[in-house]
Amino acid sequence: MGKALKSRPRATPKKVDGADDCPTHRGESRSAAHPRGNVIGAFLAMPPIEQAQQIRQGMDANVARSVSKDLLKVSLPVLLRSLRLSPSVVRRKISSCKPLSASESDLIARTVLIHELATDVLENPKLASEWMLKRNIHLRDEAPLDLLDTQTGYDCVRSILLRLAYGVCA
Repeated sequence: MGKALKSRPRATPKKVDGADDCPTHRGESRSAAHPRGNVIGAFLAMPPIEQAQQIRQGMDANVARSVSKDLLKVSLPVLLRSLRLSPSVVRRKISSCKPLSASESDLIARTVLIHELATDVLENPKLASEWMLKRNIHLRDEAPLDLLDTQTGYDCVRSILLRLAYGVCA
């Protein structure tokens, strides 16, 4: 646990699209853009500047479902409630193949980035998911996921993970 974080090579995909067959902004099918449907992996493979552009552009609404189901193993309403997002708005965007807004995309991206860091630190994606959902004494008895709706909360959660990674008392 006290070792330095792994550095991963980054690819540069042009756009992160969902795993379904809703048309993208360019008219191609999402499944054609990413045959495996790994929208989270594609986002993480992007350099940070491209991630920021993707967030501003609006991520595919299906990424919220992927984060809840594939990363955190929780229901979509649990994820949306933690991030203070409207379930009805996100479900409507999913069903109508509309992208999330920049602010909605930012909240989902924060969740993905913190989960990735937690996976690196804890060396296990399942433990990372459990850690994100469990109340933490260092976060005043709140779950890390519940703090990701603000930049300050994101910074606190990230700080705890970095202290764990480098063996500093949390």
